[in-house]
Amino acid sequence: MLSWEEVPQAFGIEVEVRRAMSIVTDVLRKAATKKSSKPSTDMVDIPVTPGLLAKHKEKYDAAKAAKADLELSEEALLSEVSPVYVEKLRETYVNSARLNEDNIEATVSWKDAYSKIPIDKIEEIKDLVGDKYDEFFKEVNEIVVKDEVASNPNLLEELIKAVGPDTFSKYFDVGQHVKPTTRFTEERHRTLSPEVNTQLDVTVRQYKPSVRIKAK
Repeated sequence: MLSWEEVPQAFGIEVEVRRAMSIVTDVLRKAATKKSSKPSTDMVDIPVTPGLLAKHKEKYDAAKAAKADLELSEEALLSEVSPVYVEKLRETYVNSARLNEDNIEATVSWKDAYSKIPIDKIEEIKDLVGDKYDEFFKEVNEIVVKDEVASNPNLLEELIKAVGPDTFSKYFDVGQHVKPTTRFTEERHRTLSPEVNTQLDVTVRQYKPSVRIKAK
């Protein structure tokens, strides 16, 4: 998958990306496609040794229940830790916290990573962060050569010769999303109010922090 910045190097095209509504942005907007679900495929029935599947299901159900129980326990831990962590972020940025209890130590780490934000959420985010938008967010274009083009030498040759505004969507699947910047991660709680951050959390979903636990 090529990012927009990589397209010039890949195809020898020099492109200047401007924030103003340019022809490039217009082409990408028109070419942007939603992922369609793949059609279901036929299945074949295969017999197995009697009892094997039942034994596997028993272990599967037990593992699934244990995982669900662990996730609930982790959620309880994070619900207590996260508010204190956010208070710290209003003073300075850190990406992890250490927890101690008797002979047990745990580390909770927050990643500078978020779920993809749909492009149609831009105005909603701008309303919340105001003139911080350009510092805190960037618009990302993901461009993929369609399978039917990549497997056809004639179309590949045509692609190299004829990439342009009128034919762009013929060759590329385009996905668009908004991505928070590292500056957003580090400064949001110092520069935006708690109320605004709470509203942002509905759309700007940071990846769940990881928890590592060990005996001292």
